[in-house]
Amino acid sequence: MRDEWNEVVKASQGTIFRSHAFTMAWLSRFSDRTSIEVSVVQKDGKTVGIMPAASHGVKVLKVNGRVLSPVGLCGAQNEFHNLGPLVAPGDDESLASLVREMSKQRWELLDFRYLTDSPTNRKFINVIDGKWGIEMRPPDPCPFIDLPMEGDAIAAIGSRTRRSIRSSIKNLEREERLTFRTLRDRTSMLAACKEHVAMHQMRWKRKGGSIFDDNAQIDFLHDLVTLAADGEYGAFYAVDIDGMVAAQLLCFYDREWCRAYQLSVNDQFLDENPGHLVFYHMMKDVQSRGMHYIDFGPGSDLYKFRLGAKESYLTGFQTMRGKLALMRKASTFPGIKSIVEKTGMRYKAAESMNVPPKET
Repeated sequence: MRDEWNEVVKASQGTIFRSHAFTMAWLSRFSDRTSIEVSVVQKDGKTVGIMPAASHGVKVLKVNGRVLSPVGLCGAQNEFHNLGPLVAPGDDESLASLVREMSKQRWELLDFRYLTDSPTNRKFINVIDGKWGIEMRPPDPCPFIDLPMEGDAIAAIGSRTRRSIRSSIKNLEREERLTFRTLRDRTSMLAACKEHVAMHQMRWKRKGGSIFDDNAQIDFLHDLVTLAADGEYGAFYAVDIDGMVAAQLLCFYDREWCRAYQLSVNDQFLDENPGHLVFYHMMKDVQSRGMHYIDFGPGSDLYKFRLGAKESYLTGFQTMRGKLALMRKASTFPGIKSIVEKTGMRYKAAESMNVPPKET
């Protein structure tokens, strides 16, 4: 149902992270740790609603349970963002039908994060709240850049960083040390993918390890890069210094948005600020291609704001039912509540589900 799926994505104004190709790539690579729980609603033989979701098992205080999350999120793994149910704006009937379908699935915890703050998602949250009750998660920062319609894209960048970028380019080009590259074909993108993984592993080896220590993550990235190259909706942007890769940035094109997906930097060239240079290179290119916005992805990293990003937030919530809901209710009883607070059981339970506990 690829074509029908993508028609629903288009009608619902969904992002590339909800596309059939990206959804199937994720489900395929992480099928050993998740179960497919995609809900579909049809009307008059036509698909009008989709909730791409998957579930995974957890153990909370020796009690087994299942967590249902949007495709792309599984415990500590967060590959996608700007998520939510796929229904046309204002189609409350299909939205309610999706929730009814979700209620038939096997789960004790709904953990929905990185939802776009849109009228459809706000309605979705209200429907879920009316059925099971919810706890809202703290908003997740997801900064973006509003590119100028004309002129140099550098105008969107903060003045101090703008001066630094111009100075670095001037000095490096004068010494013939700098090369910018844009890689779009499959062969060059896959080669860049290999370099990207190696740089990420090297940089994070001393900081607790890289996500690419998991081979499934490497295979998944390989799949996304192949899809982007073959469909012509993505590129690797690279900055070389002294003939070596200094920074690479993988981006996906999503209508008027450029989704800056992953950045890798060679620590050997940190003094030249290669991360800033590769972002500027990307900004000029996507501006020339008619894109208006750059999505930096989740996280409030300082470099994003130095590059001129504006604040924006994603929303999320959680709700429980069944065994977990009973445990939660029991933990509020005076005697049990005292034990829970003294032993830290509540925080251990939340950590095991990768869900921050609500502050009291």
